[in-house]
Amino acid sequence: MDNLSTSVPVLLTRLEASKRLRCSLTTLDRLEIPFVKIRRRIYYRPEMVNAWLLANEHLKERQS
Repeated sequence: MDNLSTSVPVLLTRLEASKRLRCSLTTLDRLEIPFVKIRRRIYYRPEMVNAWLLANEHLKERQS
C-alpha cells in the first residue's frame, strides 16, 4: 500500500508565505515568486519562497 502523505507536496497559503517573508499580502502579490493556483486559491511551495529569497539576497559591500 502506498503512503500518500509522502507524495503530497507541502504548500503555503498566501498568509503563511507573507508571514514567512514578513511582508504584507499586497507586497507578496507584487513579488515574482512562482505559485500554484488551485481554483481561486494561491499557494506557494516553501522551496520556491526560499529560492526567491536566495536569488534576491544582497550582500552589503564593506567600506574600508
